[in-house]
Amino acid sequence: GASKPAAPPAGPPAANYFVAPTGSDQNPGSIDRPFASLQHALNLVKPGQVICLRGGTFLPTATTQFKTGGQPGASIEVRSYPGELPVMDGAGLPGDSVTWRFAKTGHWRIRGPLRLTNGRGAGVYVDHDSLDSEFDQVESSYNGKAAARGGHGFFVQGPNIKDITFNNCDGHHNANHRTLPGES
Repeated sequence: GASKPAAPPAGPPAANYFVAPTGSDQNPGSIDRPFASLQHALNLVKPGQVICLRGGTFLPTATTQFKTGGQPGASIEVRSYPGELPVMDGAGLPGDSVTWRFAKTGHWRIRGPLRLTNGRGAGVYVDHDSLDSEFDQVESSYNGKAAARGGHGFFVQGPNIKDITFNNCDGHHNANHRTLPGES
């Protein structure tokens, strides 16, 4: 009998920028020469483009700011490399910084699996004037290590927030680990 030809091996996913814990922000952000920080890729990405995160542990030293955003019909996607788990470990963030902050932005698609952990404040903070963003397969855990108030996995607050969706996300073991005078 005739045998079926073997399927060609899958190549790397299509993306405009790649980010890996072993990368360098001096690199061009390619699959072979990825950036080291998501923030560097976010500073360059344009509506309709894709950032792909490689697996491993990232150790940001400042809040990752999602500012520019996409446009209707041209969202910006941040996704995990197939079969890999990127971990954003916020233990080295200063003060009560949040790990990821979305403010006055929109049209983001965050596709995991992806983990944010050990954040000083919230893991994911969606602030005022943010809209039409989707989080899928994002775990936000063990955040709030130095929160001035609550420690949250996902924290959405402020005016003019619209159409923020969480699919298959998990927030657990997030707490305010500090108390202020007069609080319990």
